[in-house]
Amino acid sequence: MGHFCANKVFIAGQCFLTYYLVMTHRGIKIFFAISLLFTWLRPGFASNVLNCTLNKAADKKTLPISEVSKNVKSFSYNIDKEVGKNIELSPYKLIIWKKAPHLNMKLIGGEFKKPLTIQFSLKQKNLRFKYGQSLDFSCKFDGQTEAQKATQISTKKPIEVFQERVLFEVTEDLTFKFNQPEESQMMRTLYFQGGKTYINSQRMESRLPWCSLRVQLKRSEDTTVNKGEEFSPLTFQKQENNTYFTTFSYSFVDFVKGKKAGEKNLYSPFMLTCNILRGMPYKVDIFKSIVGPFLKVKANL
Repeated sequence: MGHFCANKVFIAGQCFLTYYLVMTHRGIKIFFAISLLFTWLRPGFASNVLNCTLNKAADKKTLPISEVSKNVKSFSYNIDKEVGKNIELSPYKLIIWKKAPHLNMKLIGGEFKKPLTIQFSLKQKNLRFKYGQSLDFSCKFDGQTEAQKATQISTKKPIEVFQERVLFEVTEDLTFKFNQPEESQMMRTLYFQGGKTYINSQRMESRLPWCSLRVQLKRSEDTTVNKGEEFSPLTFQKQENNTYFTTFSYSFVDFVKGKKAGEKNLYSPFMLTCNILRGMPYKVDIFKSIVGPFLKVKANL
């Protein structure tokens, strides 16, 4: 996740969101919109070389050749062999360095009279920071770092051994209908079975494995959980009190501690549950066969 600091204001958030940075100048609060795009890892070859571009004219579709070097700077940074990197593109100065488990970036100059510090996770493959319409900073790993590899769960290893230390990624848009036959108040559930989604559990095969994602809506309307959203559970529970299924439940709400995880403007994730046939191993390939292209599970180390 990104962590932003300016004038002692810290803001943290989730993937694919716009952040608002509050800066104070002579007693006047100024709000800036900062867009961050985090794209998580894909399979690749081991590499710790980060290829980056700093562009201060991102609002211009084309630039004369003579202007490119004045507005765009590309560089590579080996996070294992180099302590850090200093980049200057007037009026900006960019410093980037690794301090596990984060990749840190500090930007000063231009609008940033005081340094703006951002942290990216080393588990990410692509990094991007965009300020306003013109300033755009992006990086991409050549391949896959050791930190990225660590998030992958072996197909031979049971998911349950990680307990709540997992991350569920939404890999296709999921729409929760406001008018849903089995629900009341603002809770809504989407069911998964055989790689398909259902809004009515009665339409599924009763004795085949299935999973469900339950959320609490904040508005009386259909709500979409966008591709790229990620949820990290607070608690995990395994139950074997059913004739056919072993139930694995992940809660995003801890009632004892009064905590919520992954709360958004339009919804809050409540629980993800998977019902696996008795004797069937709860592994990545089984999970994938149930949820299809809609969800992905990985380790949250």
